[in-house]
Amino acid sequence: MRMTLDEVEALALRAKKLGSVIRDAAAAKDVLQETSLVLFRRFAEYDEQRPFLGWALGVAKFQVLGHRRDAA
Repeated sequence: MRMTLDEVEALALRAKKLGSVIRDAAAAKDVLQETSLVLFRRFAEYDEQRPFLGWALGVAKFQVLGHRRDAA
């Protein structure tokens, strides 16, 4: 699977925006790292017929929601 430059830039922008969703910089880095691990572990489940960015952002969304739940 190869990502286009646009996809890489969009993913980097979303990662940067993670800091606006999770105010604590250390927590945002932790969520980003955990998201990366989940993407790596679940990559076999990724359907290459679908956009990678949408799949990755869906995983990230659930990681953020999990962080918010645990922090509450």
